[in-house]
Amino acid sequence: MGLNLEAGSSYSGGSIIMTSARYTDLQASALVGFRSVTSSEGSIGVFDVMFGGTYFPRESIMDLGDMPVRLKISAMAGLGMSNDMFFSMMFSMGLVFTSYDDPNGFTADLIFRPGVSVGSTNIPSSVALSVGFLFAPIGSY
Repeated sequence: MGLNLEAGSSYSGGSIIMTSARYTDLQASALVGFRSVTSSEGSIGVFDVMFGGTYFPRESIMDLGDMPVRLKISAMAGLGMSNDMFFSMMFSMGLVFTSYDDPNGFTADLIFRPGVSVGSTNIPSSVALSVGFLFAPIGSY
């Protein structure tokens, strides 16, 4: 009998997302991360390696005083590894709070991961809030 993690499961983890620094609004991205899913039936750890794209426009969508706010939308897919290897996906949309001449800034993203079956274990879909810092080379804008 497999582990059936219900929708009320708790998720925790972290990841590093690397995004190209080109002079365009569309960027290539890669993710390496670990997440743990825990429920009353047990827990499972998942290691993810994903590749995809990020839409990060050079123009801000609004200003908060002297601070421009930029939109960031990403879609990634790749391999998830636990007891078995499986196809893993992630979609995110968020805001980046930067300065006018520097794309470095704080990020706040809403992340959606579709549900997946790993062997006999079912991992439900999840939505999470992610906060972080975007490091970008000066002059990439």
